[in-house]
Amino acid sequence: MISIKNFKIEVISTTKSKWHEKKKTHIDLKIPLVEIKTVYEQEHVYDSFELNRHLEYWKEKANHWGEEVKITFNIEEGE
Repeated sequence: MISIKNFKIEVISTTKSKWHEKKKTHIDLKIPLVEIKTVYEQEHVYDSFELNRHLEYWKEKANHWGEEVKITFNIEEGE
């Protein structure tokens, strides 16, 4: 039996440009702004269907405009 521990989902937002109100255009930032936010954390995931449900949901939430979803967990072999 496989044990899934320390399940964590983080959303990573990267901003590469900002709107300049006076020039009415986007200006590229020299250093992109990266914001990491933990949106879900669970100590143990007991069911692979529960893990799959989380993966499918967050796969749909990720967009293509500078936002990524990072999912980390540890797998141990149980008895």
